[in-house]
Parts: sequence; C-alpha cells; structure tokens
Amino acid sequence: MKYELLNHSKNDIHNIENVIFENRGIKDCKHYMNLSDYDLYDYTLLDHINEAVECLDKHIQNKDHIHIIVDSDVDGYTSSACLYQYLRNMDDMQCEITYSLHTGKQHGISKDIIIPENTKLLFIPDSGTNDIEQCKILKNQNIDIIILDHHIADNPNPYAIIVNNQCCNYPNKDLSGVGIVYKFLQACDDYFWIEKADNYLDLVAVGNIADAMDIRSYETRRLIDKGIHNINNKFLQAMFQKQSFSLGNQITAIGIAFYIVPLINSLIRVGNEEEKDILFRALTEQYDEFDYKKRGTSGIINENIYDRAVRYCVNAKGKQTREKEKSISAIIDDIQKHKYNYNKIIIDNVTKTLDSKLTGLTAMSIANYYGKPCLLLRKTIGKPNVYSGSGRNINNSPIEDLRQFLLNTGYFNYVTGHPSAFGTEIDKDNIPKAIQCINEKLKDTDMSKKYLVDFIIDSEDLTVDVIHRIDGLKKYYGNCFEEPYIVVKNLILNKDTIILMGKEQNSWKYIFNDDIAIVKFKCSQDDKILKWINNSDEKSLVINLIGKASMNEYKSILTPQLIVEDYSIIEGE
Repeated sequence: MKYELLNHSKNDIHNIENVIFENRGIKDCKHYMNLSDYDLYDYTLLDHINEAVECLDKHIQNKDHIHIIVDSDVDGYTSSACLYQYLRNMDDMQCEITYSLHTGKQHGISKDIIIPENTKLLFIPDSGTNDIEQCKILKNQNIDIIILDHHIADNPNPYAIIVNNQCCNYPNKDLSGVGIVYKFLQACDDYFWIEKADNYLDLVAVGNIADAMDIRSYETRRLIDKGIHNINNKFLQAMFQKQSFSLGNQITAIGIAFYIVPLINSLIRVGNEEEKDILFRALTEQYDEFDYKKRGTSGIINENIYDRAVRYCVNAKGKQTREKEKSISAIIDDIQKHKYNYNKIIIDNVTKTLDSKLTGLTAMSIANYYGKPCLLLRKTIGKPNVYSGSGRNINNSPIEDLRQFLLNTGYFNYVTGHPSAFGTEIDKDNIPKAIQCINEKLKDTDMSKKYLVDFIIDSEDLTVDVIHRIDGLKKYYGNCFEEPYIVVKNLILNKDTIILMGKEQNSWKYIFNDDIAIVKFKCSQDDKILKWINNSDEKSLVINLIGKASMNEYKSILTPQLIVEDYSIIEGE
C-alpha cells in the first residue's frame, strides 16, 4: 500500500474544505463555490465565430440543405443534438436539415459517412479540425464547412470555417465540443435576435462531463452547474429516472460520469445503426412510439422513444461489460505469458482477443489492473505490418501527458486525442523499438500504483463529522477535482463484529465506534482479511487503510461510511 500526502504542510483534518480545494489547485474556494455568469467568457473571443454565423445565415436565406456529421462519442452526440434542435426550432426555418451517424468508432469525415448530394452547408461538431484533405474535396464541390471543435490542430485547414478554442486565444482550453457548439448558438442568438441557446445547457453539461474536461475551470464548472440544475431534455430525464438509485436521487457531475455517460457511450460503441439512430432521435426529442413486448409477459405495450433509447443503453452496457470481462481474462493471460507487465508501459497485441469497439474501455481496465499506462494494439485493416489501437493512462500517473510522451519517442505514426486517452498507430517493426525506448526513458521512474491522499489521521480522529464534511463536497467532484482519499492508521478490527456480505460473501463490513461503516467490496480470493475471518483464530487485527468517505442512504437512513480502497495489516496475522 503506497500513498503520498498531497500537501505535507496541510494535513489539517479540522480544516477539511480548504485543504481539499487547495490540494486541487483552487486558491479561492469561496469564489469556486459561488460561480456566476460573470465567470463565462464572451463568445467573440473565439476566432471565426461571427464568420460561421454569417455563413449559416446565407444558407438559411437560400433555403439550402444543411447536413450534420454526428461524432461517435457522448460529446459528439450531445454537440450535434444541441445544434440539430436549435436549427430545427428556429422560427421560419425552411432548410432541410439531415445528419449522419458513424457505423463504428470513426471520427469526422470518415469513409463510412455519406453526405447527401444536395448538401450546401456541412456542420462537423466535436471533430473535423484535422480532416484537411476531406474538407478540400468537399470545398471543391461547393460545400461550405463549419467545424465546431476543441481538438488540437496538427496543421492549418484553409477549407473550412473553424471555431476551435485550441486554435485561438480563447482563455478556456477545457471546454469540450458541445461547449463550442453552445458558444456558437449564443452567437446565433444575438445575430438572429432569439433566445434559445440556454435551452440545451443540460446537454452541454453532459457532453463536458463525458469528455473529461477539467472541472476546475470556472467557465466549464459554471456551464455544468447550470445544466445539471435544469434537466429539460426528455431523454435525459428518462435516463436519470432509470438511474435514480445509483445516483442517490441527486444529480452531480461525478454521478453523471459514473452512471449516465457509460450507458450512452456503450450504445454508441456497440449498438447497431437502428439503435444509435433511436438514441439520437431521443436526444433531439423527435417523439415516437413503438410496440414492445416485455420479456416474461404476454401482452404488447406502448413504449415511447425515450424509454426505448434508455432500454437500449442499459442493454448495450450489459453486453459491453460481458464482452469486455471475457476479453480481459485472455488479455491478462497474454500479458503474463509474454511478461509485458514488466515493461514500464504495457503494450499488448489484441487482434485475436478483443472487439475493436471495446479497445479504449478495455485499455482503461488493464491499466487500472496493473497500475500503469496501457496500449492495446491490433493489426490495421488494409495496412500490412501496421498496428493501431487505444492508449489509456492511470490516475496519478508519473507520466503527466502520456500522449505527448509517446509522440516524443518518434516511433508512432500518430497519437491523437487527449493526454490520457487517445488513438494511435505504429509500424510493426517500430513496436520493439518503442518498448525499448520507453523502458529506457522511464528506467528510474517508479511506475507502481500510488494513492495521493488529502489526510493521514489516526483512527481515534475518524468521526462522523469528518465523514459528513467530506461528503458535503461531493457536488464538486469531477475530472481534476477528484474525490478525496483519506488514510486511517491503527484501526482495530474485531472478528466478532465484522460482517460478510454479497452473494459470494466476498465483501466485508465493520462498524467502527458504533456509527461508521468500514466497507471493502468485492475482495479478491487472496484478501487477507477474508482469510483471517474464515481461517484464523486471531480475534482482532490492526490495519492501516486508504478509503473514500461518504454518507450512504438506504431506505431513507443515512450511514457514515468509509469505502476501503487498500489496506495493510500491522498486527494480528
């Protein structure tokens, strides 16, 4: 069990709120806790945004065909959903507005996208900045292109109007594609003398959370807060209702990240074309009803499009989880067999063991399993001796920007995406060279998992008030504002009062001081405390533990709890 105190001079359990905020780089916690619209930047700070609005107006006046490419992730779907609804709901809109969905994990103007022949204006939300050659071809066909994106530009793209916070001096670089679309809609509001952009702030919130934007950004945090306090989208309402138990009957950024986004993303990844179209139609509130025969019943009921889309998302998540777990076992066996786990970064060939739609998700699971960054690669179709795949970093990694680190080796053809989650391509002959280079660069770097903790306290200082005050900050948790870890030392466990839980009796719970539940869920077979409970005559153990504090609500009863992430036994073995 390895851990490090985030701020060695601030291990002050009596000043919980300020310590946690300061440890996350927020100096003015009072301001952060009371953000307002004054913390939002003016859309005019985005280059080319007025040009884009004027281009749209030209095509509206000409009653031209407008087409939207829906990018294949949650940010992409919410981006296009905002734009599609806004355009469709404009007064006296006489343009035909259509959209294309990707068949798989493609992005931007990929080969699977069919653009209608009579298209005069093409929107590419959340992608397209680097689709230079594709834009050139379309521009030569007299199609205007507006790109509303947040990805880093590799080279200039003169064939499209690009509104992108990474390509100008816009102060907030932590705004996702749907955030840029929202800014564009604000500009449209002013230009067309309407007020509709704020109708889609719930989608703006979900897209920014899904794309793991840094929630410490005042503007991003403010937009998320406004969105989650105004859930008007009928599909999102149905999804929140379905997940209300997991969400604890409250909507927070961290709750959306764990219990809403993965379900939507699963359908985008593994759903068929009809299912994905139902999802987008639900997101854009194109009401419809369907006959549905529920499993185990004989009658046919009426199902609206929102409930159907939610059901498809839940089913897709279940299917995705089953397929992923089946593959993970085979991938771990292959890694162990070839001793790839001894490398500083795990790189494995998953051509025969993993569906390409699950590569990124599985890479994250493998990275967490080994506690080090992971690349999962497969043979690239149509490119002999070339491998492509996905990379994922771990939380608190010693490599701050894994994407740039790999690019700097010089062996990868490309590494595109975010610093900790990206797609990549590499020639087969360069894979051994890249591994050797990585191991050499990181030879003096300890890659083993280490927890960064906010507090280290003795068990006698663990109180209900400590749990309650930490839990009170959960509405602020999100990407880069991580839920705090706390180390509790010298905790005595008495065997007589410890409880085994779960169908497989592989979780344990201990009630500390008659009021705080110390819980470890889904332990491995070699968990030392499980072995102690089942096989040892020792009556007590003394442990140090790392955990997360929260208030658990069950049947309207609140229980302070500490969920154990890791522990070490001091005495009593």
